[in-house]
Amino acid sequence: MANNSTRSSKTKVIHAGFLLADPDIQPKSEQSILIEGERIKAVSDGFIDAPPGGELVDLRKKFVLPGLIDCHVHLTAQLDQGYRLRTVEDSDPKVAFNAAHNAAVTLAAGFTTVRDVGARNPDVVFALRAAIAERKVAGPRILCVGAVLSPTGGHGQIYGLRHDVCACVQSTSGICDGVDECRRAVRRQVSHGADAIKFVATGGVLSNIKAGLDQQFTDDEICSIIETAHRLGRRVAAHAHGAAGINAALEAGVDSIEHGSFLDVRSLELFIAKGAFHVPTIIAGVTVLEMAQGDGLLTTAQIEKAMIVGVKIKEALARSHKAGVTIAFGTDMGVGPHGQNAREFGFMVEAGMRSREGDQSSDGQRRQAARPFRRSWNDRVRQIGRCDRGGFEPARRRVCAPARGLRNGARRRLSGRELVPAVALRMGVRPASAGSARRRYRRTRVASGRLTDLSSRGEASFRSPSGFAVPAGKLGLRPYARLAM
Repeated sequence: MANNSTRSSKTKVIHAGFLLADPDIQPKSEQSILIEGERIKAVSDGFIDAPPGGELVDLRKKFVLPGLIDCHVHLTAQLDQGYRLRTVEDSDPKVAFNAAHNAAVTLAAGFTTVRDVGARNPDVVFALRAAIAERKVAGPRILCVGAVLSPTGGHGQIYGLRHDVCACVQSTSGICDGVDECRRAVRRQVSHGADAIKFVATGGVLSNIKAGLDQQFTDDEICSIIETAHRLGRRVAAHAHGAAGINAALEAGVDSIEHGSFLDVRSLELFIAKGAFHVPTIIAGVTVLEMAQGDGLLTTAQIEKAMIVGVKIKEALARSHKAGVTIAFGTDMGVGPHGQNAREFGFMVEAGMRSREGDQSSDGQRRQAARPFRRSWNDRVRQIGRCDRGGFEPARRRVCAPARGLRNGARRRLSGRELVPAVALRMGVRPASAGSARRRYRRTRVASGRLTDLSSRGEASFRSPSGFAVPAGKLGLRPYARLAM
């Protein structure tokens, strides 16, 4: 890692066989990307020569596109058979090493920016954020919320163990009751370095307590949290399943609703009126539903809630998308396995986000939101997140997803010899030569560093480090740079 700074300062030219640089523009063939230092300087037609002393990256037989953004992850967590025991056994340094591993896996899956929305010990994520920014650890750029704000007995706290044990293994900096305590808790997170604020507007599935999925903070407490955060220049995310909690948060001016499982007609009206984002995290609902029906990983209290949310969460996205609500991509990874983030795209498509001919969309869908993530939909998953204002910025250790043999959807063997493992993508976009916008590419899987055909249905996908090959939508986000571990 020591040579990364020197290497990144060199001028580079990338020859891309096909380039998806802007999700609103169809991919172009034979493109050159000029990178000077940490910025993409220009994108040119044809293959240009590298300047004297510059580096030439030959991807003329590849499909190149930016990295992806996940707006809802938990890098310090992983729900599996051993998670309850790890809660009391793992030291903070061990949790930090696990989080660093999860960050590297997420980056290798093609996600170059993530928003971490809650950790048992926020200091771990703050430290990881700094280490990645300083190029000491490989991982995506991290935005983090610090401790999740929760009332006494609310979601996001540890239950099911002795009370004194629970008190030992969780941070109490986010627990707050009453308007004044809520205001103080927000200020505390900001003073610790939080990029945003998250609070629990309702109960949650994985809290090991029978407290339902309805509103938990009072309306006044919710207003206090959001008002204080906004005054301090922080945007606010609300974990919310029940309609009452969703609506209370939206009425108070929250910036995003995470999950939104039981949103109603009033919720949709408020989403549109307030310009708030819906972050559906369908894969989390699907995962807990599978666990509830499976091998006893979840407790009785968790199973009761998982059986309901697992069904409703996809329906919620279908309703909000149809209504023209602004959608942001998020997975809640840490519930599901890190590195399988791109599975969410398939569920989003199943919920109704399908490609259509042309560039027709409603005014509500065309709005560009001034948020840490933006949305422009053409009845498809088009863009999750955005590059920094002022131009694309190649992150220091970002992933390129080059693919071979996708011209006009031709059924060819795909070779991934130079493919950095691995971003999952669905090439559901119109090739530059046109005439085949409705064609779908083949489903593929990476095996031993190569991409091979699995079927003739026509979807292309890449395999994540965990081995799961999945399709994704037409995306845009962050430009190519090599993964330097």
